[in-house]
Amino acid sequence: AAYVPLDPDYPFERISYMVNDSNAKLIITSAASRKCLQPSAAIEVIEINSSWSQFDNQSKLNPGVAYRPNNLAYVIYTSGSTGRAKGVKMQSGALVNLLTWQESQFVNKKRRVMQFASLNFDVSFQEIFSTLCAGCTLYLINADRRKDVVELVKDIITYGLTHLFVPYIVLKNIAENILAVKNQSFWLEEVIVAGEQLIITDDIKRLLKKNIGAIINQYGPTEAHVVSSYRIDGTAPIPSLPPIGKPIANTQLYILGKTQELVPVGVAGELYIGGVQVAAGYINQPEQTSEKFIADFFHKDEASARLYKTGDLARWLPDGNIEYLGRIDSQVKIRGFRIELGEIESVLLQSGLVTNAVVVAKDHKSDNKVLVGYVVLANGFDKEAIQLYLQARLPGYMVPALWVALENIPLTNNGKVDKGALPEPDAMELLSNPYLAPGNELEEKLAVIWQDVLHVERVGITDNFFELGGHSLIAMRLVAVIRQQLDLKLAVNDIFIYPTIKAFTKNLIEKFKNPSLPLLNNKYLVPLKTTGNKIPLYIIAGGGGTSLRFKKFAEMMDKDQPVYGLQSPIDLPDIKEFPDTIEKIAAKFIEEILTINPNGPYALSGHCLGGIIAFEMAQQLQQKGKQLHQLLMFDTIIRKNENVQPANFKNLYHFKYRVQHAITKVLIKFDFETFLLRKHTRQAIRYKVTAMHRMYDKLKKKDQGNEELRFGGLEIFDESSNVYIAAARKYKMQPYNGEIILFYAKEHYYFMDISKNVTYRKLSLNEKTKNLWKEFSSGVKIHDVAGEHSTIFDPAHGNDFAQLLQMYLDDKANEEGKPS
Repeated sequence: AAYVPLDPDYPFERISYMVNDSNAKLIITSAASRKCLQPSAAIEVIEINSSWSQFDNQSKLNPGVAYRPNNLAYVIYTSGSTGRAKGVKMQSGALVNLLTWQESQFVNKKRRVMQFASLNFDVSFQEIFSTLCAGCTLYLINADRRKDVVELVKDIITYGLTHLFVPYIVLKNIAENILAVKNQSFWLEEVIVAGEQLIITDDIKRLLKKNIGAIINQYGPTEAHVVSSYRIDGTAPIPSLPPIGKPIANTQLYILGKTQELVPVGVAGELYIGGVQVAAGYINQPEQTSEKFIADFFHKDEASARLYKTGDLARWLPDGNIEYLGRIDSQVKIRGFRIELGEIESVLLQSGLVTNAVVVAKDHKSDNKVLVGYVVLANGFDKEAIQLYLQARLPGYMVPALWVALENIPLTNNGKVDKGALPEPDAMELLSNPYLAPGNELEEKLAVIWQDVLHVERVGITDNFFELGGHSLIAMRLVAVIRQQLDLKLAVNDIFIYPTIKAFTKNLIEKFKNPSLPLLNNKYLVPLKTTGNKIPLYIIAGGGGTSLRFKKFAEMMDKDQPVYGLQSPIDLPDIKEFPDTIEKIAAKFIEEILTINPNGPYALSGHCLGGIIAFEMAQQLQQKGKQLHQLLMFDTIIRKNENVQPANFKNLYHFKYRVQHAITKVLIKFDFETFLLRKHTRQAIRYKVTAMHRMYDKLKKKDQGNEELRFGGLEIFDESSNVYIAAARKYKMQPYNGEIILFYAKEHYYFMDISKNVTYRKLSLNEKTKNLWKEFSSGVKIHDVAGEHSTIFDPAHGNDFAQLLQMYLDDKANEEGKPS
């Protein structure tokens, strides 16, 4: 290779290791820095400031060196997890590709660039050679200048600099200290940021509007230099946590699951890099090289093609950009749940309550581990506000129990968070509920059941089912097991209202005292969030769905917004007795709403087929003289009115559906597995082995007579779905006198195998289908929301959706003079 950069501020032992490991033959240094070197007769040393005259007689012609893309250009050292620094071997072809791409991005061909990065960071290569190779001007500064942002800004003004390559923290400091510069009338065409997560603070936004044409967020590990880029120029809404963008030229980025399968848009996975930017490996470390640099199985016809495993967690966004989610190796296990610390940090940084944050897991005497949040505050330290913000967006077990406010997050020499320098938290500040053990036999039995169903090591009687990771299918399973083992009559709704073992047990005991007293007065109505004085929102679940889908979504809405769910029963006997027409289902749901809200007004909404029921409920409430506040549909698709079907339609439809579904499934399965075998043989074998294991486990459980499979699974879903589908097919819609707000998912997938994150045949919803609602109302508004039919309420998309929905509810309330 041509060179290896050495930082004179590094410890003597580290510099010696790098010199010996790289087998350097010549060291170019200064007299001041030479004292950092270990004397060696085998290595020639040239002191630039005292030996410059010896270069006067050297040739000015280009050296006669044969150039090839696979020649090494430099070796640059980066930290190693084993404690031994790794020398990354970067090839010339990668650097030529980077410089060619970089030059294509610049508009100004007469750039004046500050050389900010120290030489031991690969960004320095980008600064120096992208400038000099284009015939532009490079402005050099010393180490003291780098540390004084006020002087930096003065230099930008004095020398008319146009471009700056800096870490995020430097850009942040410039934005915060700009008022200290008397003459603020400077203009930078572009600021390129790399090396750490970019956060667009309010100060940076102001700087972008006044002093910077664009901020370029670049991403790339040392093993590939720069591989993606995202431009922020103020022409579009500016995200507080910008994505890392799209791949640069001749670079491929893949996001893969645990078995190296491609994951769909929106699903997190490990980021892999392919193409010419991938380094040749690590010098003198073959094991580390083979672990991180693997054969490119997407390009098997190219023997030398390799992929680099970044260890970074990321996901594709719908617009083709990539969102960085943190390090995979920052995963920890809390109360039996695997947690990605970077996800918590990412959500924290979006709150506006902190300007920087680090979350770590600490050992604690009262638990195996607790999460600790270290935060640099935007204003005052409001623990409750931070807690509430996280609780509305993350499961309870992902909310830190301890908090430490810092003036700055400590960093290592290379700009990484120095976790060893973080202060110990005060254990007396624990904010989570302390563990309370079961106090009687019933609580002990329930705790064991919860542990088994939720797959956690310990459950206290005050631990919340949903904070432990519970969701709709798990709730069904929990109810099934409790019924089987304890012979108790209860419903999934009980889990909603009594989500802790303590509350659950108390109400069971009340029932034992009075056997005629049901656990619930309502069969279909589920309270999701009962606090607040705004007009309640009622969300009707689709066929086979439960209101648990909307619980976290309800928490994302304003704290004063009550939300209730309405769902079909989850007991097979109750489903058999469930009404078989939309009109009767709507009447049943209205009957339960009136028990808690007899006077209205009512904000009705529905997801999927639940939207059809909400539509009929609105009609019936109007006929009763009740006031409708809003009618909203979530991904509800309708067809033109058809004739009323025969009385035996349900059975006919069920048989026809089964036959069509079976034929389609066989054809798709054949096509899908042929595709896997043809394109991805290794993944195909893994896929089949995994499928066989699942089938074996299922048969094993079936042989054991496990009721959980029958009661808590697909049979209920199928029966409930069939009732809704048959009822919807018979329903004849009538015009509605009022406004309808429609929200449609931007993505529609047919999932071949959700457990493997395989998407098959992306479907699009055309405008004609959406506009069919206009035949039944003159006041139809249509919005597209992020996500897929089944994920629009999830935390990844739900927050923006909840805010949009809240805006409609509040605007309407303001018109009517109601609380908003």
